[in-house]
Amino acid sequence: MPKKAERAQGVIVLDIASDFIKAGWAGEDAPRCSIPAVLVKDGGQERKRKERNDEATTSYLVGREALEYLRGLHMRGESTEKLEIIYPVHKGRIVDWNAMMYLVERIFSKKLKIGSGSQTSYTIGYTVLVTDTPGSSEEYRLKLVKALFKFKMPGICLVSRGTMAIFDSGKSTGISLVTAGDVAHAVPVYKGFALPHATISTDVAGDYITKVLKICLSDFGIKEAVDSMWEPIMKDIKDQSCFVVGRRRQEALLNDFVPFQKANQQRKEELETLLEPERLEKKIDEKIQKDEKIDALITYEDNSLKKLGRSIREIYKKRGEEKKSLSEEYLDELEAEKKRLQIETKMLYNLPRKGGEIVPIDDMCRFVCPEVLFAPKYILGHHSEQLGLQDMVFRSIKMCDPFLQKILKQNIVLAGHVTEMAGFTMRVTEELQHLCASFDAEDADAINVVSHLRRKDAVW
Repeated sequence: MPKKAERAQGVIVLDIASDFIKAGWAGEDAPRCSIPAVLVKDGGQERKRKERNDEATTSYLVGREALEYLRGLHMRGESTEKLEIIYPVHKGRIVDWNAMMYLVERIFSKKLKIGSGSQTSYTIGYTVLVTDTPGSSEEYRLKLVKALFKFKMPGICLVSRGTMAIFDSGKSTGISLVTAGDVAHAVPVYKGFALPHATISTDVAGDYITKVLKICLSDFGIKEAVDSMWEPIMKDIKDQSCFVVGRRRQEALLNDFVPFQKANQQRKEELETLLEPERLEKKIDEKIQKDEKIDALITYEDNSLKKLGRSIREIYKKRGEEKKSLSEEYLDELEAEKKRLQIETKMLYNLPRKGGEIVPIDDMCRFVCPEVLFAPKYILGHHSEQLGLQDMVFRSIKMCDPFLQKILKQNIVLAGHVTEMAGFTMRVTEELQHLCASFDAEDADAINVVSHLRRKDAVW
């Protein structure tokens, strides 16, 4: 940690996202802390503290402490009825301000060890650079600044998360694909300035993989998978087990679930419509779905996911519990893909059931679930209007001026935890190269995807 005299002129960088809150000192290589954006409020413990007349009556457990507490309750078979799991950030925006300010105060006092006072009157004495989700409103940014100024800091600077990812690559111009838990953005940046007219957002991100995985695992006998109290456990399974297959092997491994020839043809036709000049001039609705249709679409997606889970289970049964009926060609392709990605041949996970239970995570669940990022219409159902990540990036590029498009294609920067999934970088590169070959034949080789080793911290 820098000495007090050295930190007097220091700047704190605070990255607020749906999945992790990161903080540290500007100029350092990595954040000092990366905390899962989750809090657990235990009503039972809070009642006991009130009975003891403790001053601190709000019992929040934060980040990994909250997750370990939750896992411990599951392991001991104790009730979770009085627990409340709080996710203070939704789609990159703060939705529970009290919980978020409690978390920020903990970061300043416990992790960075700066400032003094109580949560209601806390002074840190350092300028703070705060990352802001692309497309946020002026009203939201004003509310965020007012909330943070309660910590009595001398200055605050808000910067787009997409712009920060480009700066991390050592450039000032490019397009960033920034993923968080429940939202992903394609943000073109020119000379350090984000281009809002060409910024596109989608709900298809890491949480959608978790959503698909929950349905699939419940069909494989893990009935708790669909329980909201098991949501953090499912995210952990996703992070440890899922991988993305390459475009070259997708038909051999995934054709039972996604008809790729048909899917690719339909995607091309839809993209041709989206790339029409009159469509490109229109600002894309950030929600993508019409507000009045959201409930109906969610129901439709849930039904489609259940159908997918049953389909995986039926195929698994049909091929035999020992998979003896799998063709040698299928097995060879699967093993070759695992070897290329350098991932575990067999995935075992210690479920936090009472007494503990180690269960295998089937390969079909591991590589089918991430396909929601690239072919959402075929995983979530044809009523879904979500764009695949590759289509979102390509359309964002085409919305920019022609002179800028080639530069953007050569500087596509990945950022976020989902982008560290095995095989993700190669798949995005292959998909974008295919799109370029289909629409811009002369620039088919122009695609260059930048994926740094610590891209999960690229925005910070």
